[in-house]
Amino acid sequence: MSLPKTPLDREGLDGEGAAALNAYARYASLGFQFVAAMGLFGWLGWWLDGKLATYPLMMIVGLFLGATGGFISLIKAIPPSSSRRVPPRDDDTPPTP
Repeated sequence: MSLPKTPLDREGLDGEGAAALNAYARYASLGFQFVAAMGLFGWLGWWLDGKLATYPLMMIVGLFLGATGGFISLIKAIPPSSSRRVPPRDDDTPPTP
């Protein structure tokens, strides 16, 4: 008897259902990471505003830094789409419509 690979396997889901839920959980966690990065850097900026009396400058900078970090982690985590790649052409003829 082997142990289930993921918690979803224990619930008796078929292969497609488990794969769909695993993909959903992966992308949902990316959303939470994005919100957490913005929240953490926004809070840090708000805290610095209180110390430096620069309200709301540091909070805005913190929110932008958090959003930038969140977007970078999001872009790194999402695999590139293979359906949009155009194969290179060998000749110089224009493409046919």
